[in-house]
Amino acid sequence: MKKPTGPYLEQNFYYSNLSHTEAFRRLVSTVIQLGANFGGIGEAHLAPGIRDQLFAGIHDQVLTTIAIQDYTTFETYLNSPDVLLIQLLLTEAKRHSFKQKSHDLITCLSVSEQSIPHYSHPVAIWSEDLIFDPGRLAPSEKRKEGLAIYERFKEIIELSSPDYAAITTEYSLENPGMLKDGRESYAFTNFYIRTNFLGEITLQKIKDLYKDAYSESVHDGLYISTTCWLNPEQKEIDSDEASQLSVKVGKYIGNVE
Repeated sequence: MKKPTGPYLEQNFYYSNLSHTEAFRRLVSTVIQLGANFGGIGEAHLAPGIRDQLFAGIHDQVLTTIAIQDYTTFETYLNSPDVLLIQLLLTEAKRHSFKQKSHDLITCLSVSEQSIPHYSHPVAIWSEDLIFDPGRLAPSEKRKEGLAIYERFKEIIELSSPDYAAITTEYSLENPGMLKDGRESYAFTNFYIRTNFLGEITLQKIKDLYKDAYSESVHDGLYISTTCWLNPEQKEIDSDEASQLSVKVGKYIGNVE
């Protein structure tokens, strides 16, 4: 079975209190719970004791293809100290409201060398981008596709409780350590933040920044959307303005201790 082809629509999730392995397990388990099936293959780093070693880039070592047909095999590899699982192919029947089947790639995301001693890796779902890739869908189909992604994103948040999460296209979410040194993030245009992660006062400041965007209480936090396809009220703000606001949100996250 083939991996989805780019450009990718990325649903990114950060779990501050989980190791890479536990974050990967949580996201895969959640997507399986929502109806996905194992696609038969994964990609991993293989070396003695590698699972518990710190790493920055997912391509720091050569990725080896391994067969993963079921949950038992998945857990066996996750629990092996000599395997660091980086990517896993899943088939997903629920994602589209008009397309019967798609393939998703669950992946660990690369982080900076400076951040790895103190901050974990975000994990993500990479899917074929049918919304932002021009000419792929008619507007009515984009609407159906976008709402399906929006609903699924909320379901994953409710089931897996990330600290923050974002829907992006060809842009990977940063961990807080990557945002401490002034790096500008453009991930926060369609995103979720858990209230306890930043605190009610800061989250209200963020909501006020996005006063013209769509906002919704989700789980124990806030979802904000600046893209009309990814919210039920079809609210949208200018992409340049959304990018500038995203940088401000990244700075708030970079200040988290």
